[in-house]
Amino acid sequence: MIDVREREESANGIIPNAVTIPRGIVELTIDQVTSDKNKKIVLYCGGGSRSALAAWMLKKMGFKNVISLAGGYRGWMQSQL
Repeated sequence: MIDVREREESANGIIPNAVTIPRGIVELTIDQVTSDKNKKIVLYCGGGSRSALAAWMLKKMGFKNVISLAGGYRGWMQSQL
C-alpha cells in the first residue's frame, strides 16, 4: 500500500503499513518498493484523484495489478468509525 499524499498531509496519519511516496515522485521511486510488475499495489491519497492518476501511470509503466483506493484516506478513516 502506498500513500501518495504530500509529506505534510501524511504527517496527520497514514493507513498502517503503508509506504509514503508523494505523487510527484512515485514513478521515479516505485522500484524502491517493488520491481515486480505483477505485485498487487494499492495507492491512496486524500480522496482518490491523485492515486487514480498515479495508478494510471504505473499501469502505463507495465505494472499489472495496481488499484486506487476508492475514497482515499478520508474514506478509509470514515470506514474505521
